[in-house]
Amino acid sequence: MKIHTFLSNGIFRRSSFFMGVGGLVGFEGLAIIFFVWAMIPSTAGIIFSLGYYFGDCGEYV
Repeated sequence: MKIHTFLSNGIFRRSSFFMGVGGLVGFEGLAIIFFVWAMIPSTAGIIFSLGYYFGDCGEYV
């Protein structure tokens, strides 16, 4: 029981920000936040790839 409580507390502590936002905006808003949060790395990757392709960021990469 102590292990289960420890794991639960660790999980909720790390996701407390998302849980708080989810409580304010609801489950749909939380899903959108996670979707945007997951899309940020791919969007940055696409932007850097385009910049590298067109030579804008090619000198810095």
